[in-house]
Amino acid sequence: MDPRNYGWYQCRLHIAGKNIYNKGGEETFIKLWKGLLTNHDKMTDEQFASFLNTKVHYEVAVVLTDW
Repeated sequence: MDPRNYGWYQCRLHIAGKNIYNKGGEETFIKLWKGLLTNHDKMTDEQFASFLNTKVHYEVAVVLTDW
């Protein structure tokens, strides 16, 4: 991968993390971690986005839906 392309993705990931933290707080990351550990269902992208939106925080779902 071209370093500039990698850098773009890395920056987007950092910004997404900042937005999640600012809007949902630390507990959002805990919910995400626990939710991923306990849910073993195979999901479509739409089902996963719904899971993130309802069980974790809407801002986490934004990473998947608006990337």
